[in-house]
Amino acid sequence: MRILILTLLLIAIDISVFGQDIDNIGILEKYPNYDTIKYSIPDFTYQSDKSIEIQTFKNRYKIDSIAGKGEEFEKQIRLLKWVNNSFKHNGNKPLVNKVYADSLILNGQKEGINCGGLAIIMNAVYLSMGFKSRFITCLNNDSIFNDPHSLTIVYSNKYNKWILVDPTYCVFFIDEFERPLSIEEIRIRLVNHLKIRLTDSFHLNSISTSAIKANDYYKYISRNMFRFISPIHNSLIYDLDCLEYVQLIPKGFSLNAIPLGKEMIDGCSKFYFIDNQQQFWK
Repeated sequence: MRILILTLLLIAIDISVFGQDIDNIGILEKYPNYDTIKYSIPDFTYQSDKSIEIQTFKNRYKIDSIAGKGEEFEKQIRLLKWVNNSFKHNGNKPLVNKVYADSLILNGQKEGINCGGLAIIMNAVYLSMGFKSRFITCLNNDSIFNDPHSLTIVYSNKYNKWILVDPTYCVFFIDEFERPLSIEEIRIRLVNHLKIRLTDSFHLNSISTSAIKANDYYKYISRNMFRFISPIHNSLIYDLDCLEYVQLIPKGFSLNAIPLGKEMIDGCSKFYFIDNQQQFWK
């Protein structure tokens, strides 16, 4: 039964990256590597699933029942599908500065929410199950925020790595052996023109965007696999204007001449820019 369930989960659409927008891949090819310099940045933290706040959230939405029984990875995929099916994407609905997972859920049920809101809901759901999870903003090489995409990474003890899941499109990536992929692995495969696959759960549950095809999604993702931003402290509540963030950029890329590893202040937010992917994905 377990093998059958995993087989059904991992049926996929097979796409070669050679059919993608060559400009997007070409930009990644110019900056394929990261450095090994270790920077002084705070450790990533994750709100405990034993906290009263998390327990209340978990019980309110019956997350345990939705996750169901079975292995950790099976639960993570069921929860991904639940978030996608339950809350519509609305790209015209910006996030407020102070974000509560509860309020996002209510808005998502009524008016829909953007990809950032869906990623934060997904993150909260995973944290409530005791899974290490972060929401990630993926960007291209433009120096400004130009059509970025937000998604979630969740740590898999089975695969011993972070796995990318996209609640907006109800999808994750797998390799030719049907193993789920991390953002690191996806980026490497794009740079080296290796095949990556999407699970057939690919689905945009949206009220603001018409249907999107898998090939278009690949182009969109490959465009936004250049640099990444993550909050350091992960919880049910985010004050987006008053957080500590780390941004990972590839080696050799200069982002507005910002010095690497130095704490930068913007209002009450702190930013760290690094090119060490081991520190970012640990």
